[in-house]
Amino acid sequence: MYIGKKIYLRNYNVLRKVYIFIYILLVMQRAWGPFKAITPFKLDALIFLGITTLGVVLIFYDLFSDKILFKTQNVSWLCIFLISVFISSILNINYGIMSNINSMILLSIEFFIFYAVDFNRSKIDVYKEIYQIEHFIMIVWFLSMLVTLWMFLEQSYYYIDLPENQFVRMGIIENRLFGIYNDPNYASITSLIMIVFSVKNFKKDTNRFLKIFYTVNIFFMFIYIILSGSRTAEVALGITVLVGAFFIFRCSFENMSKVKKVLLSILCSVLSLVCIFIVYFLLKKGIAYLPSLFEGNDAGNTIRPVSFSRSDVEENSDISNLRFKIWGSALEVFRSKPIFGVSVKHIVAYARDNFPEGIIAVRGYTGHSFYVNVIACTGIVGSILIFGFIIKSIITTLKAIFTVTDKEQYFDILFSCLPLIILLCSGFFLNEIIFVNTLGAIIFWVYLGYTMYFVNGEKPYTETSIPYRIADKLTSKIKSVFCKNK
Repeated sequence: MYIGKKIYLRNYNVLRKVYIFIYILLVMQRAWGPFKAITPFKLDALIFLGITTLGVVLIFYDLFSDKILFKTQNVSWLCIFLISVFISSILNINYGIMSNINSMILLSIEFFIFYAVDFNRSKIDVYKEIYQIEHFIMIVWFLSMLVTLWMFLEQSYYYIDLPENQFVRMGIIENRLFGIYNDPNYASITSLIMIVFSVKNFKKDTNRFLKIFYTVNIFFMFIYIILSGSRTAEVALGITVLVGAFFIFRCSFENMSKVKKVLLSILCSVLSLVCIFIVYFLLKKGIAYLPSLFEGNDAGNTIRPVSFSRSDVEENSDISNLRFKIWGSALEVFRSKPIFGVSVKHIVAYARDNFPEGIIAVRGYTGHSFYVNVIACTGIVGSILIFGFIIKSIITTLKAIFTVTDKEQYFDILFSCLPLIILLCSGFFLNEIIFVNTLGAIIFWVYLGYTMYFVNGEKPYTETSIPYRIADKLTSKIKSVFCKNK
C-alpha cells in the first residue's frame, strides 16, 4: 500500500511538472506577436481547450488518489471563492454561461495544480523543479528578448490586422518598445521577474558560464524595462527593490538590537532604491543614442538620441491614462450588483445594457486592475474571499520570515515571495493573477505554492482541510460503488 502510494506521488509530481512546462510554453507563445499573427483564432482556442482538458484530467487523477489539491495552505478560502464565482455565474446566466465555466476551469487549474505543491516532497526535489522551471522561462524569454532588442536597434515596426477584430503591433510603436510582445506592460513585468530569477540563481550557482548568462540576462531585462515605457514596471521595480533590499540587509546585520537592525535595513533599502533609479535614468539617456550608432554615420548621419516620450501620457491631462475613468466605471457597475457582482466574463455586456455611456461600455474595457476587476465581477462575497486569502497568505509568510533562524529557509521564502510582490503591484494597473491566461498568473500561483512549501519548512503535512474531508468521503463512496459493480 505504501509503495503504491509512493509510486503515485512520484508519477503525479512528474505529470504536474510536465503540465506546467507545456502550459507555460503555450502561454508564452500566445504573448508573442509573430505567433499571434500566424496562428488562426480557432486553432489557438482548440490548443487551449486541449491543455485545459488535460488539466481537468490531472485534477481528477489527484482527487481520486492522494488529494494534494486539498492539502495546501488556506485552500478552504479558494474552494469557497470558486463556489461564489459559480453563484455569480448563475445569477447572471442571461448573459451566457460557457465563458464563465471556462474561467472556473482556469481558476481550478491555478488553485489545484499550479498552487498545490506536495508538502511531503523532499526539498531537493522541489529545488530541482524550481531550477528547471526558472531556467526554462529565462532561456526562452532571453531568446525572445534578443529579437526584441534588435528591433529597437533597427527602429523597425509592424502593424498587422487580423480576423475577429484582432491586430498585432510589433517593434517601436509610439516611442515604446513592443518588440515581439503583444503588450509591453506585461512583457516588462515578466522581464522584472526574470531579473529576480537571475539574481537568485547567480547567488546560488557556481557555474561560471551560467553566472555570465545571469549577468547578461539582468542587463538585457533591465534595458527592456526602460525601453518599454511601462510606468507599471517602474512602480513594481521600486517596491521590489525596497522590499528585497530590506530583507537582504536585515539578514546581513547581526549582533545588534532589533530596532537598530530594522532602521539600518530601511536606510540601506532606500539607498538601494536611489542607486537603482540613478542607474535607470543614466542608462535611459545613454541607450537613446544606440540606434544612431547602430545605423552609423557613413552617409553623413549625425548621432542623435531617439525619443522615449509617450504622447498618450505627456499630451494627456489624465495622469492615469484613462485608468481612473475605467476604475470609476467598474465601481459604478459594482454598486449596481454589490453582493455577487456581474460574473467573471460579462462586465462589458452588463455595462452596455445598464451604463451605456460609461467607458467600459464604450471602449469594451474590463476593470484594468486585478483588484477592481475582482470587486466588480465577484462582488463583496468574492472580494472578501480572494483578498482574505491573499492577506492570510501574506500574514503567514511575514510570520515565518521574521521568525525563522535558518538562513537557507529565510532566502527560500524571500526569493519565492519577490515574484508575488511584483505581480501584486502590477495587479493594481493590469488584469493579472486570476481570470486571465498569462505567464504572470501562472508564476503567481506556482510561486505562491513554493512560498507556502518553504514556510512549512519541509515538515510532514498531516492537517487536512474541510474540503479534503468532504472530497475523501465522496470519492470513497464512488470507489465503493464501482468496486461493487465489478
